[in-house]
Amino acid sequence: MDLQEYLISKLIKLAPKANHLLLAVSGGADSLALLFLLKDSNYKISVAHFDHSLRADSAKDAKFVANICKKYQLDFISEKADVAKIAKAKSWNIEDAARRLRYSFLSRSAKSIGADFILTAHNKNDQAETVLMQLFRGSAYLKGMKAKRGQILRPLLDLERNELEAYLAGIGQDYLTDSSNFDIDYARAYLRHKTIPELSKRYPNLIKNLANLANLQKDIFKHNQKQALKLINNSEINNQELKAADKAITRQAVAELLRSVRALNSHKQVENILNNLTDNKPLRIDINKEHFARIAYGKTKIISKNIKSLKESKVKNKADLPNNIKEEILEIKGLVYRSKKAGDFIELSFGKKKLSDIFINKKIPREDRGQIKVLAAKQEVFWIENIAANPQYEIKQIDYDKKFMKLALEQAKLAYKNNELPVGAVIVKDNKVIAKAYNQSEKLKDPSAHAEVLAIKQAAKKLNDWRLSDCILYVTLEPCPMCFGASLQAHLAKLVYAAKNIKEGAIDSIVELNSFDWKRNIEIKSGPLAKESSKLLQDFFKAKR
Repeated sequence: MDLQEYLISKLIKLAPKANHLLLAVSGGADSLALLFLLKDSNYKISVAHFDHSLRADSAKDAKFVANICKKYQLDFISEKADVAKIAKAKSWNIEDAARRLRYSFLSRSAKSIGADFILTAHNKNDQAETVLMQLFRGSAYLKGMKAKRGQILRPLLDLERNELEAYLAGIGQDYLTDSSNFDIDYARAYLRHKTIPELSKRYPNLIKNLANLANLQKDIFKHNQKQALKLINNSEINNQELKAADKAITRQAVAELLRSVRALNSHKQVENILNNLTDNKPLRIDINKEHFARIAYGKTKIISKNIKSLKESKVKNKADLPNNIKEEILEIKGLVYRSKKAGDFIELSFGKKKLSDIFINKKIPREDRGQIKVLAAKQEVFWIENIAANPQYEIKQIDYDKKFMKLALEQAKLAYKNNELPVGAVIVKDNKVIAKAYNQSEKLKDPSAHAEVLAIKQAAKKLNDWRLSDCILYVTLEPCPMCFGASLQAHLAKLVYAAKNIKEGAIDSIVELNSFDWKRNIEIKSGPLAKESSKLLQDFFKAKR
């Protein structure tokens, strides 16, 4: 396969639906090779050139590229910026400033002309340099550059620079050499012209090996990231689950938590958080000017230092009310939604209670209290979002998930008494229990006699139909692959589980089978009575030991 065929096949894999491509062309060998390899392809090609103004003769580069585009009738876009001046004004180093400004220009240009993707000519040599720079910076993973990152495509990462130069020589096309690329005051130039040539004398396959390392590290990163993200729920991490995970996953989870709020993400920050996981009094660790890490009540969360109170809004009609509040409350004058205020109180069934005391008793961290919506008139509060309501105005609602999970937990307790793994299940149709079961693998000497499977068989017999499409399964432990498969085959509408199954869970813990492209999907909910179900399992295994 020649270079053009290789490049086209790579682009088809990276962006199969691409049509209009914007090429970033400096005039150097790499980017010019990219241009000539694609100019006669079936893609619509536009060319962008960014003048960094880092050399007195940099305008000649733009003219060189513009003339080539004119010759081959390619759309050409260019922009000039005084990178050194901007870097000084913003306290950036010049290399970082050049990268930021260049990609900003490319992104704006692609948007203005409707290009599908931006192509850069980074190659295997660039990848090797990037891996070394990551090593010297102390990066967690030496994964180099991605072949695809958002709108940016780098289809030449598997080709070495000398292959691209040989291609240009073969077609008789000259190219530019940027003298600033030889200025070893720049980190990348130092690696390119000093470090890598010196190391290559002893290790001839250095470029190839560093590029291979990047590919291996990408795979390791993807695996660790996938496992780590399972520990993050609603932008926070359960400290016990964090401690129980492998060390590499705990580090990755904290790093992902920091990244999710665009906080800094250094090894020092990650280790500082991990070294301070404690169940003692709440701890707050400074991250940067905008964020701190809060370790409190068994959870770790990254908090913004600039949290604002909720904007006050008037309640005018029934449509404005929460679903569980009676319409008669509208007779109260001055009813508004807002954040808590000093002196707020609420009347509950056992008497008047200060909101501050309620938040303390509920172990709600102080930073979160101002984001909780309350329905109030003056200092009296009638409803606290997801926490409490004045019983005089409250419409009592049945928590069916909790109600039926309690029944499943009763089944799990029966399993415990019978020396079976304490897992219980019930199946519900139209809010009525039609089947209930607990694990009986020991008694029946049957590896398939899990609570879910036994309950599904009961329900099918009860309805005289193997399709349970209007039914909900409640189970105290996240199902294993077998039980999830049975649920899928039974056409269950919904599956609610309590505790996570960190060894065999097929929904969130080990694999995410419901995310696959099955003929149908099951609605999944987790969490009701998770603590109670987990404790029963812990007690069971403790007694076994």
